[in-house]
Amino acid sequence: MKISIIGLGNVGSTLAYTIALRGLTDELVLVNRTHSKAQADALDLQQSIPFTSHTMSITAGHMPDIEGSHIVCLAASCPLRPEYKTRADLGRENAKLMRELVPQIAEHCPNAILIVLTNPVDPMTYLAWKISGLAKSKVIGTGTFIDSLRYRHALSQEVGIHPADLRTYIIGEHGDTQFPLISTATAGGEAMEDTPEKRQLFKETVDAANQIVAHKGYTNFAISTATACIIESIVKDAKHTIPVSCYIDGFCGESDVFLSLPAVIGREGINKVFHPQVNNEEQANFKRSSAVVKKMIADFT
Repeated sequence: MKISIIGLGNVGSTLAYTIALRGLTDELVLVNRTHSKAQADALDLQQSIPFTSHTMSITAGHMPDIEGSHIVCLAASCPLRPEYKTRADLGRENAKLMRELVPQIAEHCPNAILIVLTNPVDPMTYLAWKISGLAKSKVIGTGTFIDSLRYRHALSQEVGIHPADLRTYIIGEHGDTQFPLISTATAGGEAMEDTPEKRQLFKETVDAANQIVAHKGYTNFAISTATACIIESIVKDAKHTIPVSCYIDGFCGESDVFLSLPAVIGREGINKVFHPQVNNEEQANFKRSSAVVKKMIADFT
């Protein structure tokens, strides 16, 4: 198994460390615009491997060196600037990166699974799919996986049940229009009641990333761990159901857009996308997410 990471900012470097620590691949290739940063990260990670129970080849490379990768993680992004208030503010600059990097990924890794972390992740994943020519099942955005797990964590403290035993998802845009599927949320096979307290927990979940960014300027640990979980499901063909940004083909009447829905992730990428039951409010919310992301796609292209 060969995995390549393109973009070694705070997220890309932390993802590389997480992959190395968990032993998710035999070969890890790091690519960064400033090659010396990739070299330094590779050396540092190489010196971490002796403290684990596995071996791994970790090298710094250039785009041709990703050839033959089974998984390519695209974490490249323009720098966050004070004037950027939302993920969408990054869009125009990061769309340029998509047009620069994705054709090279498609050239060197035509059979790879491409995982997009670059924000705003839904339109960037759509652009990556369009530009690459890869199959829909092979292009995955990290989407609302991190938001869903943040919400489950908050709910677990409220109801006294382990997060892994809560079946609830946040779907739609990874951004301001995301929303929880409260109408189908369950624990132990029982429906979870829709209460003002649960809706307040969701609002706090949405604000969590903003609080982190406000205090340290970026997020990196949770998104890297979430991405590693997606990678592990691919590597081990585990077929976990994970809410990721995927191609939407008819759900709630929407299509030709990438938004988050629960999807089965295995060795070939996305094996199945679920269409959960939604009430009228949730359907309207999903359509609103779709409209927002489609507008961003149009603005960036």
